Amino acid sequence: MDDEALAQRAQAGDREAFAELVQRHAPSVGRLLSAMVDRPEQVADLVQETFCNAWIALPRYRARCFGGWIRQIALNCGRQTLRSAWWRRVQLTDQPVEHLTNGHSAPSPSEALLNGERVARIRGAVARLPRAQAEAVRLRYLLGETYTAAAELLGVPEGTVRSRVHAGVARLRGELAEYFEEFDR
Repeated sequence: MDDEALAQRAQAGDREAFAELVQRHAPSVGRLLSAMVDRPEQVADLVQETFCNAWIALPRYRARCFGGWIRQIALNCGRQTLRSAWWRRVQLTDQPVEHLTNGHSAPSPSEALLNGERVARIRGAVARLPRAQAEAVRLRYLLGETYTAAAELLGVPEGTVRSRVHAGVARLRGELAEYFEEFDR
């Protein structure tokens, strides 16, 4: 059964249909949120919050694209979390580094410290970008979304996303020149 048929059944109160939608879309919602928030336990909470909000909003859903609709709800949940001053402090001071190994052996303590500092600097630099630029950069480079998909998620034209990414990367290049030199080699 396709998403739209499941959404219609869920709107009629079918919890199993909604559970199927959750199962189908939770991985992409999790990827979207993990690009915004780097703590797995916070991502899991936000995924749950996203689907709770979707269940509440389901009567207002108008059949079009359930995947885009749920990702928009997730993006709003992530934005709300990032606006929290408390969460910003946690994000910038408590950086996990295990995701940097990419399946390779764990880094040494000194490598872990350097990776943690590097992640903190990059996250700090992205966080200092204007919100619209930061969102576009996160979607494009952390999630690997196409410009078209990012534009749909953000509700703006594709050209706007391209200009936001370009401006954001230009600002980051100035602040994080040593990291860009590594990529330019």
